[in-house]
Amino acid sequence: MKCLIRLSVKDFCQAVASENVTPGGGSVSAMSGAMAASLALMVLRVTIGKAKFSEFDLENISLAQSL
Repeated sequence: MKCLIRLSVKDFCQAVASENVTPGGGSVSAMSGAMAASLALMVLRVTIGKAKFSEFDLENISLAQSL
């Protein structure tokens, strides 16, 4: 099997659905966590600099840097 990190999302999903025992729950959990972190970073980037959320800019910038 190819290195999992190099698989497209489609190929990764097909590999998970295959008869093989790997990739399994650990790989799926890691992918889900990475996607959740990416989505959180997107939200931070969208809100930083917006007047409506300006009181949170410093905290959001710090959080974005840690992701």
